[in-house]
Amino acid sequence: MNEQEYNLKILDIIRAKAQEYPDMRFHQLLWAFGVTIEGDQFYEESEVTCNRLLEVLHK
Repeated sequence: MNEQEYNLKILDIIRAKAQEYPDMRFHQLLWAFGVTIEGDQFYEESEVTCNRLLEVLHK
């Protein structure tokens, strides 16, 4: 996949989780599903972020 495809996949997953958990705030969703973690992720590749998100979902 290319960068845009990973970005769209991340958004699709977060959109589904926002519908599943309507009371969660946006940043809570990002944190709860591993998109946001401690440290600087500004330069992190979308593939890495997507893989971490998928790993959290499969736990």
